[in-house]
Amino acid sequence: MHPKALASHQAGLAYEQHGDLQAAAVEYEKALALDPRLDLTRTHLAAVRHQLGDYEAAIGHYRQLVEAQPDDLKLLYNLGASYSSAGRPADAAPLFLRCARLDPTFVPALSSLAWVYRQQGNGDAAIAVLGQLASLQPEDLEVRYQLAELLRDQGRPIEAIAQLQGLVGQNTGHLAGRLLLADLLAERDAESAWQQLSAIWEKDPGFVGSRLLAERIVQRALGQAEGTGDRLAEATWLDRKILIGEREPVSMRRLADLYRDLDRTAKAAALYQELHLLEPGDLDLSSVLASCLKRLGKRDEARTVLEDVLQARPDDPEV
Repeated sequence: MHPKALASHQAGLAYEQHGDLQAAAVEYEKALALDPRLDLTRTHLAAVRHQLGDYEAAIGHYRQLVEAQPDDLKLLYNLGASYSSAGRPADAAPLFLRCARLDPTFVPALSSLAWVYRQQGNGDAAIAVLGQLASLQPEDLEVRYQLAELLRDQGRPIEAIAQLQGLVGQNTGHLAGRLLLADLLAERDAESAWQQLSAIWEKDPGFVGSRLLAERIVQRALGQAEGTGDRLAEATWLDRKILIGEREPVSMRRLADLYRDLDRTAKAAALYQELHLLEPGDLDLSSVLASCLKRLGKRDEARTVLEDVLQARPDDPEV
């Protein structure tokens, strides 16, 4: 190596080590001007140019290196990464694919190839690569989550569900995975979807997106229960509707009536009592509440409820 080229190369290394990338690039370029055959210097210059955001310059240097070393895995990958960063995924993909063929276990190339395929809208190809990654790194939950998302987007929900069930089985705290699983189960198995949401709320009651999904699941399940006349199912989903904060009086009264018909008198009485506090002059409501309290052996409380009605409507002959 030319002595001055060596001095510039070493100065470039020192600047690079201390984070002065611009100065490092200047020194590396000086060395290459004296001896263009310095592949190690060119490799450092390409890396520095990439870090500085000068992707086209990095591409030029990496291409020269790859021409001389066409099977160098790291150089091929770095050239692909520079193409990708430069917004040229079509040029990056063949390089990542070539890396994967040279070494099917080279995770960085597979990850980048999956990303490029997704950017290009090639979902099936991305699924194939992510499946390969998931096999290589079964502990990488993010890969499995991305794979499940893609399977869903490609209209393959059963496979997506299987991936997510494995994911949350491996890591019960993966809340995004549970939410996606609940979403996929919503129209197939509302009860299982609700169990996933319940597991989320145990960890994070305000997890983003969970309440909106819960409202959709409840609305659909209620419609099915009402359509089939299944009063037990209707009561279950009305109870869950109230649980997520939808405490409008109509739903509360309907749930109370269902509980009374299903001989769940204590639960019915609790809801009637809450409604009675809102509308103490409602004769029908007060009568039903008093009846429930009497059935529970709370005769004094039942008498008080009826006295409240008399006080609220002293001149009403019906009362």
